[in-house]
Amino acid sequence: MKLIILKKLALGVASIAVLLASPVFSLAQETSSDDDWKFIGKLYFWGADIGGNTQSGNDIDVSIGDLLDNLTFAFMGGLEARKNKWSFLGDVIYLSESADKKNIALPAPSVPGGVGYFDAELDLTSWVVNLLAGYNVWDADQGAIDVVAGARYTNMAADFGLGLSGTPIKITPSDSENIWDAIIGVRGRLNFSENWYLPYYLDIGAGQSDFTWQAIGGVGYGFNWGAIEVSYRHLEWQLGSDYIVEKLKYSGPGAMVKFYF
Repeated sequence: MKLIILKKLALGVASIAVLLASPVFSLAQETSSDDDWKFIGKLYFWGADIGGNTQSGNDIDVSIGDLLDNLTFAFMGGLEARKNKWSFLGDVIYLSESADKKNIALPAPSVPGGVGYFDAELDLTSWVVNLLAGYNVWDADQGAIDVVAGARYTNMAADFGLGLSGTPIKITPSDSENIWDAIIGVRGRLNFSENWYLPYYLDIGAGQSDFTWQAIGGVGYGFNWGAIEVSYRHLEWQLGSDYIVEKLKYSGPGAMVKFYF
Protein backbone atom coordinates (compact mmCIF):
# COMPACT_ATOMS: atom_id res chain seq x y z
CA MET A 1 0.00 0.00 0.00
CA LYS A 2 2.84 2.35 0.83
CA LEU A 3 4.40 1.85 -2.58
CA ILE A 4 1.10 2.55 -4.33
CA ILE A 5 0.47 5.90 -2.62
CA LEU A 6 4.09 7.01 -3.02
CA LYS A 7 3.98 6.28 -6.74
CA LYS A 8 0.73 8.20 -7.15
CA LEU A 9 2.02 11.17 -5.19
CA ALA A 10 5.46 11.19 -6.80
CA LEU A 11 4.22 10.86 -10.36
CA GLY A 12 3.14 14.44 -11.01
CA VAL A 13 5.91 16.16 -9.08
CA ALA A 14 8.71 13.89 -10.33
CA SER A 15 7.51 14.32 -13.89
CA ILE A 16 7.60 18.08 -13.49
CA ALA A 17 11.11 17.85 -12.09
CA VAL A 18 12.34 15.77 -15.01
CA LEU A 19 10.71 18.24 -17.33
CA LEU A 20 12.47 21.28 -15.95
CA ALA A 21 15.64 19.36 -15.57
CA SER A 22 16.27 19.36 -19.22
CA PRO A 23 18.47 21.97 -20.98
CA VAL A 24 17.27 25.03 -22.88
CA PHE A 25 20.24 26.48 -24.71
CA SER A 26 20.54 29.74 -26.56
CA LEU A 27 19.16 29.07 -30.02
CA ALA A 28 20.61 32.12 -31.76
CA GLN A 29 24.08 31.84 -33.19
CA GLU A 30 26.46 34.66 -32.33
CA THR A 31 29.30 33.60 -34.60
CA SER A 32 32.79 34.99 -34.14
CA SER A 33 35.01 35.69 -37.13
CA ASP A 34 38.12 36.62 -35.18
CA ASP A 35 40.37 35.03 -32.57
CA ASP A 36 38.69 36.68 -29.57
CA TRP A 37 36.54 34.67 -27.19
CA LYS A 38 32.86 35.70 -27.10
CA PHE A 39 30.71 34.89 -24.06
CA ILE A 40 26.94 34.75 -23.59
CA GLY A 41 25.14 34.40 -20.26
CA LYS A 42 21.57 33.04 -20.27
CA LEU A 43 18.57 33.00 -17.95
CA TYR A 44 15.38 31.23 -19.00
CA PHE A 45 12.07 29.67 -17.99
CA TRP A 46 10.06 26.95 -19.72
CA GLY A 47 6.40 26.49 -18.85
CA ALA A 48 5.28 23.19 -20.32
CA ASP A 49 2.49 20.67 -19.93
CA ILE A 50 3.55 17.07 -19.39
CA GLY A 51 2.12 13.90 -20.92
CA GLY A 52 3.13 10.26 -21.10
CA ASN A 53 2.50 6.98 -19.32
CA THR A 54 3.86 4.79 -16.53
CA GLN A 55 5.01 1.18 -16.67
CA SER A 56 1.64 0.14 -15.22
CA GLY A 57 -0.22 1.89 -18.05
CA ASN A 58 -1.43 4.96 -16.15
CA ASP A 59 -1.53 8.23 -18.12
CA ILE A 60 0.49 11.28 -17.05
CA ASP A 61 -1.18 14.67 -17.39
CA VAL A 62 0.46 17.59 -15.52
CA SER A 63 -0.33 21.20 -16.38
CA ILE A 64 1.80 24.30 -15.86
CA GLY A 65 -0.59 25.23 -13.04
CA ASP A 66 0.42 22.07 -11.16
CA LEU A 67 4.06 23.03 -11.63
CA LEU A 68 3.60 26.49 -10.13
CA ASP A 69 1.57 25.09 -7.23
CA ASN A 70 4.35 22.65 -6.23
CA LEU A 71 7.46 24.70 -7.07
CA THR A 72 9.47 25.94 -4.08
CA PHE A 73 12.65 27.12 -5.81
CA ALA A 74 14.22 26.93 -9.27
CA PHE A 75 17.26 28.28 -11.07
CA MET A 76 17.90 27.86 -14.80
CA GLY A 77 20.91 29.42 -16.48
CA GLY A 78 23.85 28.79 -18.72
CA LEU A 79 27.04 30.09 -20.26
CA GLU A 80 28.32 29.87 -23.84
CA ALA A 81 31.86 30.55 -25.05
CA ARG A 82 32.67 30.93 -28.76
CA LYS A 83 35.90 31.35 -30.67
CA ASN A 84 36.00 31.28 -34.45
CA LYS A 85 33.88 28.29 -35.53
CA TRP A 86 33.96 26.46 -32.19
CA SER A 87 31.51 26.92 -29.33
CA PHE A 88 31.22 25.39 -25.86
CA LEU A 89 27.99 25.44 -23.88
CA GLY A 90 27.35 24.74 -20.21
CA ASP A 91 23.95 24.64 -18.56
CA VAL A 92 23.05 24.11 -14.87
CA ILE A 93 19.56 23.71 -13.42
CA TYR A 94 18.52 23.39 -9.79
CA LEU A 95 14.91 22.55 -8.98
CA SER A 96 13.10 22.03 -5.69
CA GLU A 97 9.55 20.66 -5.60
CA SER A 98 7.26 19.88 -2.68
CA ALA A 99 3.81 18.33 -2.56
CA ASP A 100 1.48 16.90 0.05
CA LYS A 101 -1.87 15.12 0.03
CA LYS A 102 -4.30 14.89 2.96
CA ASN A 103 -6.99 12.33 3.78
CA ILE A 104 -6.32 10.03 0.84
CA ALA A 105 -8.74 7.08 0.92
CA LEU A 106 -7.03 3.76 0.16
CA PRO A 107 -7.99 0.11 0.60
CA ALA A 108 -6.76 -1.06 4.01
CA PRO A 109 -7.93 -4.56 5.00
CA SER A 110 -6.55 -4.17 8.55
CA VAL A 111 -8.69 -1.05 9.16
CA PRO A 112 -12.38 -1.36 10.15
CA GLY A 113 -14.48 -0.86 7.06
CA GLY A 114 -11.58 -1.84 4.79
CA VAL A 115 -10.67 1.80 3.93
CA GLY A 116 -7.95 3.89 5.52
CA TYR A 117 -7.21 7.63 5.26
CA PHE A 118 -3.60 8.65 4.83
CA ASP A 119 -1.46 11.79 4.63
CA ALA A 120 1.52 11.79 2.28
CA GLU A 121 4.41 14.17 1.52
CA LEU A 122 7.06 14.39 -1.19
CA ASP A 123 10.14 16.62 -1.37
CA LEU A 124 12.18 16.40 -4.57
CA THR A 125 15.35 18.15 -5.64
CA SER A 126 17.09 17.91 -8.99
CA TRP A 127 20.46 18.98 -10.36
CA VAL A 128 21.09 18.92 -14.11
CA VAL A 129 24.42 19.62 -15.83
CA ASN A 130 24.54 19.83 -19.63
CA LEU A 131 27.76 20.12 -21.63
CA LEU A 132 27.88 20.58 -25.42
CA ALA A 133 30.51 21.40 -28.02
CA GLY A 134 29.51 22.90 -31.37
CA TYR A 135 31.11 23.57 -34.73
CA ASN A 136 29.80 26.15 -37.19
CA VAL A 137 29.19 24.69 -40.67
CA TRP A 138 27.36 27.63 -42.27
CA ASP A 139 27.49 31.36 -41.49
CA ALA A 140 25.97 33.98 -43.80
CA ASP A 141 23.79 37.08 -43.73
CA GLN A 142 20.76 34.82 -43.98
CA GLY A 143 21.62 32.84 -40.84
CA ALA A 144 23.89 30.17 -39.37
CA ILE A 145 24.02 26.45 -38.51
CA ASP A 146 26.05 24.66 -35.84
CA VAL A 147 26.46 20.91 -35.39
CA VAL A 148 26.50 20.05 -31.65
CA ALA A 149 27.32 16.99 -29.55
CA GLY A 150 27.68 16.33 -25.86
CA ALA A 151 26.15 14.84 -22.74
CA ARG A 152 23.22 15.49 -20.42
CA TYR A 153 23.37 14.41 -16.77
CA THR A 154 20.39 14.45 -14.42
CA ASN A 155 20.27 13.65 -10.71
CA MET A 156 17.01 13.56 -8.79
CA ALA A 157 16.66 12.89 -5.06
CA ALA A 158 13.31 12.38 -3.32
CA ASP A 159 12.15 12.09 0.30
CA PHE A 160 8.81 10.34 0.76
CA GLY A 161 6.55 10.38 3.79
CA LEU A 162 3.36 8.48 4.64
CA GLY A 163 1.16 8.13 7.70
CA LEU A 164 -2.41 7.65 8.84
CA SER A 165 -4.32 10.93 8.82
CA GLY A 166 -3.84 12.77 12.08
CA THR A 167 -0.64 10.89 12.97
CA PRO A 168 3.01 11.86 12.37
CA ILE A 169 4.19 11.16 8.83
CA LYS A 170 7.05 8.69 8.64
CA ILE A 171 9.84 9.86 6.30
CA THR A 172 11.52 7.12 4.30
CA PRO A 173 15.21 7.24 3.31
CA SER A 174 16.04 9.36 0.27
CA ASP A 175 15.96 7.73 -3.14
CA SER A 176 18.13 9.01 -5.98
CA GLU A 177 18.25 8.52 -9.75
CA ASN A 178 21.19 9.32 -12.08
CA ILE A 179 20.61 9.48 -15.84
CA TRP A 180 23.31 10.00 -18.47
CA ASP A 181 22.48 10.51 -22.15
CA ALA A 182 24.69 11.33 -25.12
CA ILE A 183 23.09 13.76 -27.59
CA ILE A 184 23.84 15.09 -31.08
CA GLY A 185 21.99 17.74 -33.04
CA VAL A 186 21.92 21.05 -34.85
CA ARG A 187 21.11 24.58 -33.77
CA GLY A 188 21.11 27.95 -35.44
CA ARG A 189 19.12 30.91 -36.68
CA LEU A 190 17.45 32.38 -39.74
CA ASN A 191 17.72 36.17 -40.04
CA PHE A 192 14.89 38.18 -41.55
CA SER A 193 15.92 41.71 -40.50
CA GLU A 194 18.76 43.48 -38.73
CA ASN A 195 17.37 42.60 -35.30
CA TRP A 196 14.72 39.92 -35.79
CA TYR A 197 15.61 36.25 -36.26
CA LEU A 198 14.16 32.74 -35.99
CA PRO A 199 16.14 30.46 -33.61
CA TYR A 200 15.91 26.67 -33.87
CA TYR A 201 17.33 23.61 -32.15
CA LEU A 202 17.00 19.85 -32.78
CA ASP A 203 18.70 16.91 -31.06
CA ILE A 204 18.42 13.15 -30.60
CA GLY A 205 20.15 10.95 -28.07
CA ALA A 206 20.28 7.81 -25.96
CA GLY A 207 22.13 6.34 -23.02
CA GLN A 208 20.55 5.33 -19.76
CA SER A 209 17.27 6.31 -21.35
CA ASP A 210 16.31 4.27 -24.42
CA PHE A 211 15.79 7.30 -26.66
CA THR A 212 15.26 11.05 -26.33
CA TRP A 213 14.66 13.87 -28.80
CA GLN A 214 13.68 17.50 -28.70
CA ALA A 215 12.76 20.24 -31.14
CA ILE A 216 12.59 24.00 -30.47
CA GLY A 217 11.55 26.88 -32.68
CA GLY A 218 10.83 30.52 -31.90
CA VAL A 219 11.51 34.17 -32.56
CA GLY A 220 14.19 36.47 -31.17
CA TYR A 221 15.09 40.15 -31.10
CA GLY A 222 18.68 41.31 -30.68
CA PHE A 223 20.04 44.33 -28.79
CA ASN A 224 23.56 45.65 -28.25
CA TRP A 225 23.63 44.12 -24.78
CA GLY A 226 22.02 40.78 -25.64
CA ALA A 227 18.75 39.33 -26.92
CA ILE A 228 15.29 38.16 -25.92
CA GLU A 229 13.80 34.95 -27.30
CA VAL A 230 10.41 33.30 -27.02
CA SER A 231 9.97 29.78 -28.32
CA TYR A 232 7.88 26.61 -28.34
CA ARG A 233 9.57 23.37 -27.36
CA HIS A 234 8.80 19.66 -27.41
CA LEU A 235 10.91 17.17 -25.47
CA GLU A 236 10.26 13.43 -25.37
CA TRP A 237 12.02 10.61 -23.54
CA GLN A 238 11.59 6.83 -23.76
CA LEU A 239 12.95 5.91 -20.33
CA GLY A 240 12.62 2.12 -20.52
CA SER A 241 11.68 -0.56 -18.01
CA ASP A 242 14.09 0.56 -15.27
CA TYR A 243 11.96 3.58 -14.35
CA ILE A 244 8.45 4.02 -12.95
CA VAL A 245 7.70 6.43 -15.79
CA GLU A 246 8.04 4.70 -19.17
CA LYS A 247 7.45 7.66 -21.47
CA LEU A 248 7.43 11.43 -20.93
CA LYS A 249 6.47 14.21 -23.35
CA TYR A 250 6.85 17.91 -22.58
CA SER A 251 5.43 20.68 -24.74
CA GLY A 252 5.00 24.37 -24.08
CA PRO A 253 6.28 27.93 -24.49
CA GLY A 254 9.50 29.31 -23.05
CA ALA A 255 11.35 32.60 -22.69
CA MET A 256 15.06 33.41 -22.51
CA VAL A 257 17.16 36.52 -21.85
CA LYS A 258 20.78 36.54 -23.06
CA PHE A 259 23.63 38.86 -22.07
CA TYR A 260 26.76 39.42 -24.18
CA PHE A 261 30.09 40.09 -22.52
